[in-house]
Amino acid sequence: MRQTGDRVEVFFNRWGNVRRAILPLIFVLGGIFIVVASALSAPDDPRRNFGLGFMTIFFFGLCAALPLSRLLRRTPVLILDSKGLTDRTYRKEWFIPWEDVGAVYTMNMVIHSTVMIQPLDQAKYRQRLSPTMQKMTGKNPYSRPIADTEYKTGELAEMIKGMWQRYRSPDLPGAPPVFADYRR
Repeated sequence: MRQTGDRVEVFFNRWGNVRRAILPLIFVLGGIFIVVASALSAPDDPRRNFGLGFMTIFFFGLCAALPLSRLLRRTPVLILDSKGLTDRTYRKEWFIPWEDVGAVYTMNMVIHSTVMIQPLDQAKYRQRLSPTMQKMTGKNPYSRPIADTEYKTGELAEMIKGMWQRYRSPDLPGAPPVFADYRR
């Protein structure tokens, strides 16, 4: 975390991404072993397991690519300032002003928890999504997940809540955001 004045920058959790890359990389090594072993065991046999080995290397290589790319990233994943919050978790940068924040909550899934930010005006933020993502989300409330940061989800939600209370104008219409912990 880097804090300068009224600006807080939150970065990805480096060790969490290292842990997420280890298992796929082990399977990539397994794919390399399959290719090498099948080439050495029967060099003239057309039924070698090259296809299985290369598919294993390709698939698990892609699985390792996301956490490894996050390790190389030097830009903050979330910026909180007096205007609002800027989410850079994925390819696009999303800015949500404090006036548009409708709910901030933590959601615990099987082995993963995340902070969800739900805007007040669902239609405005749903239009930013690609047509495929709009169909996938359907009629469900739209939320931005923020995960894999250097903070625990509860700490990050409390930090967002504090910034929201500090910078949101008290005379704006609308209910304050919901800050809750949903467990599944």
